[in-house]
Amino acid sequence: MTRKNPCEPADVGIGAACPPSDLPKVAVPASPGLPAKVGRPSSIFRWLANQPEFQRLYELACLSRTHALAEEIIAISDDDSADWIEEPAKHGAGVVRRADNAAVQRARLKVDSRKWLLSKLQPRKYGDRVSAELTGANGGPIKTEQAFPDELKSWSDEDLFTLREILLRAAGPDGGDNG
Repeated sequence: MTRKNPCEPADVGIGAACPPSDLPKVAVPASPGLPAKVGRPSSIFRWLANQPEFQRLYELACLSRTHALAEEIIAISDDDSADWIEEPAKHGAGVVRRADNAAVQRARLKVDSRKWLLSKLQPRKYGDRVSAELTGANGGPIKTEQAFPDELKSWSDEDLFTLREILLRAAGPDGGDNG
């Protein structure tokens, strides 16, 4: 099968879309349309900018990565095979079973690291939910008050409206509150 463009995403494959950064960079012999250094991040970014199909595959690979991390969290949490150590009893026959705190802490670190990474890769789905709720005194609603100077309290609604119009005209076209 003859390839039209060896740089096409389908020829590269999904695995190359999210290459691990710790792999050695390998120079590829020059071919028409193929960057000299395929494994360099700059090549990947160029492909993402110029190849819509490669961008689609890259996004699928990154989404698959986050799903895999989420499944790893469940697998690590469910695996209790290393949580206990069985050792011979000190006095007499038998076996004593005790918790292996180091293994438990290591599993907790693995889970926490993956959770942190997921919260950064997909914050809307896996990030912490932050909300702020404002309440008034004793948890009640917030009370708002509009204070007028004492001399305006005796004015009629018509006089206040006229004053408002005068102030809006003085402020200019962009200085008003449009309402």
